[in-house]
Amino acid sequence: MRFRRNPNPNFRPTPRIVQLPLETVELSNELPTDGLNAVEFLTLSGPEIKAVELPNELSEPVPARFRRRPKLQTRTVRVSTAFLFPGQGAQTVGMAAELCANSPAAKALFERAADILGYDLLALCANGPAEKLNATDVSQPAIFVASLAALETLRGVEPDAFANVTATAGLSLGEYTALAFAGALSFDDGLRVVQARGRAMQAAAEATPGAMASLIGPDVAAVEALVAEARSAGVLEVANLLCPGNTVISGSTAAVDAACQLAETKGIRAVRLAVAGAFHTKLMKPADEQLA
Repeated sequence: MRFRRNPNPNFRPTPRIVQLPLETVELSNELPTDGLNAVEFLTLSGPEIKAVELPNELSEPVPARFRRRPKLQTRTVRVSTAFLFPGQGAQTVGMAAELCANSPAAKALFERAADILGYDLLALCANGPAEKLNATDVSQPAIFVASLAALETLRGVEPDAFANVTATAGLSLGEYTALAFAGALSFDDGLRVVQARGRAMQAAAEATPGAMASLIGPDVAAVEALVAEARSAGVLEVANLLCPGNTVISGSTAAVDAACQLAETKGIRAVRLAVAGAFHTKLMKPADEQLA
């Protein structure tokens, strides 16, 4: 079927629809929308094609499905991957047990860690107790090794996931994991550094008991105002800006307790973190000096 003009300028046909078998219709890619006395537009309808005849003067715009469509522009997009590693507080009893049960590479990494640390880290991760796993000198090596063991598992089941890795980063302890993954530190050296860091921070935490809590909801300015109000109970600082609406405070146990109680009166949700000290505050100065 071709588009056709009607020679009679006074021709005013009634719009009509006719059914035509597909094999009898010759389609054109150019669909004019004006300048014709009578035009038949083609639209697909199941196994047949509908030819719609329109009057030469349209009282309404041509329906969108009849207009010329621009040619689609396509381009190839390269997908990039970034790996982000967690910090202390992400540990939980039972972690890495399933990884090591299903991945020989992950289990081998924990066996290597046991030789370096001098104790069975996998047993503590899998079985606890939580009090021991949450201790800074244990939780930091545990998260470091478990994070890299998870990557070994991923490498075995989905090796293409590493094809386009362009960046890696981590939160606090996770920075060391990111450095090891990027090749800036060997696994052995990274684990030794993390072990020394955990021991130094555990000693500082025992010297001055502290705690951390995440305040959910308020912006940073509101958290800073709350911290200033609760600081009379002891050392208290804004420690981490995790994301909008999630800010971590850190300080002496008494001060964090006071801040959490004050947050409750203001309708702010406070979540205590599973850490053993006031990390990212001046109370960790002794650990800084020991590691310097």
